[in-house]
Amino acid sequence: MNFDEFGKDMLGGSGRPSSFRSGGAGSGHSGNSFADRHASMMSSTPREPSSGLWLAWQIAYPICLGLLNFCLVVGAWLWFKHPLYLFRLLRWLQTRRAGLRCRQIQLDGTVYRIAEKGRADKFRTSMLLIHGLADDVSSWNSFVELIDAQAEHCLAVELPGHGGSLASSAEEFDLEPLARRVRSLVCAAGYEKQPMHVIGYSMGACVAGAYAALYPEQADLLTVAAPLMRQPSATEEANTELLHRLSSWLAPASYDELTVALRHRAYRPVPVASQVLTGMLEDRLPKLEFHRALLANCFEEANCNILLRLAEQITAATHIIWGKQDELSLVSLAGQLQKSLPNVCQSDILDECGHSLELECPANFFGLVYKFRKNQSLKKFS
Repeated sequence: MNFDEFGKDMLGGSGRPSSFRSGGAGSGHSGNSFADRHASMMSSTPREPSSGLWLAWQIAYPICLGLLNFCLVVGAWLWFKHPLYLFRLLRWLQTRRAGLRCRQIQLDGTVYRIAEKGRADKFRTSMLLIHGLADDVSSWNSFVELIDAQAEHCLAVELPGHGGSLASSAEEFDLEPLARRVRSLVCAAGYEKQPMHVIGYSMGACVAGAYAALYPEQADLLTVAAPLMRQPSATEEANTELLHRLSSWLAPASYDELTVALRHRAYRPVPVASQVLTGMLEDRLPKLEFHRALLANCFEEANCNILLRLAEQITAATHIIWGKQDELSLVSLAGQLQKSLPNVCQSDILDECGHSLELECPANFFGLVYKFRKNQSLKKFS
């Protein structure tokens, strides 16, 4: 045997050791050789992702990253430089989330704003929402968010000089003329024959009561929440002091007054970021003198106790809600109001709740209103 033949025999006839070809004795391997397994592994490359998805990701990723950075920059700019725009943006987002659709109405040469949720049904009483002094339709956001748009319909109006509603020089600002203006807005919106459940809080409750007294053919139901009233037996000095307190609590002129006002209007502290409070104050300051003059006008005896004066004309089924810890309109007036109104069907005093029921306890507020509506509906069809 020559050297070449000896080498081929030692290498298994293929130039490789036999142990690498067949695993070899004692090697613990069987089947394909190491080289075959390596070639198999190299040939089975992982499946590449779809080229369409890869291209979409390459396009979407920088766009999403750019939008995120843009939102962060704009948010920081609003937070530190323009709290007024920040407040208005948050108010708009909350109003949209609640499902309210705002629109403007031209009436007597003046622009007014209303908001709506759901669709009106002539066989079902709609809700007419009237806000309080220095507020707007956004104050109903938490309440309206609980309304099922498929089953209920609500219409929220902004009083003249509030929110997006302007106030003309010919406007009358006693509570009865304000109720007539609300009626004009309801008719302009196309709901002059729609039965209404009129709901108002604070000064809006007084306007709601005047509406029910003036238009009993439309006001099927009435809910007054913490109406702004004064003690009929109070002295002139006490009323003057109360008006001074209400001016700073309902129409604050500074950041410190605003923080104090929130503490007095709510029994439980309502957490609001400082920059949002600053934006809220900047939004209200241009109308500060108007709001304070309106409060002084509405605080006169003929206006502030309008629910007592027009009690005999209010024939709608009436619901009274009051916060037990209300510091602006004392809960002791609830009993007097209940005795005066001829058709009080439900009266609720909420414990651990202040003046701003719609902000502090909207779920309880809505639950009581819904219970009242349900009971009156059952009575109507029984």
